[in-house]
Amino acid sequence: MKRLIWLGLLCTSMTAHAGEVYRWVGPSGITHYSDGMPPAGVQQAGRLPASKSSSAAPQEKPAVVLYAFACGPLCDDAKAWLNSNNIAYTLKDPQSDAEAATELKKLIGALEAPALKVGDRSFKGFDPNAWGQMLGDAGYTISKTTNKK
Repeated sequence: MKRLIWLGLLCTSMTAHAGEVYRWVGPSGITHYSDGMPPAGVQQAGRLPASKSSSAAPQEKPAVVLYAFACGPLCDDAKAWLNSNNIAYTLKDPQSDAEAATELKKLIGALEAPALKVGDRSFKGFDPNAWGQMLGDAGYTISKTTNKK
């Protein structure tokens, strides 16, 4: 009886660790597989389907941060696009918040807006198609990928 209990616990623990696996091709042409999201700018990035036998709870989506200020239509379009896709995000203004300015400079190397951060990936500028890909890779559902640039 004890053997059956231990065997059941062992099988349960093996399936509980299954999660999402990401695949991408690095700059040198090498294919990488990881449980972390691929770095920004890599080719052929995507998620592999999760194992159907996995009993693990769904993972939370990574946080979305928009760095923007009163930069005109570009920042306005970026906010509107996120709102139209029902993406919950934190808005950080690097012009009025010194900590946000430091984060943005570290993230993209400049104080330019808009910039989007999803988990550990980031994108400088507003490109609905690139943002849609990055958010889709992170598990968000995107319905509108085109908009004014």
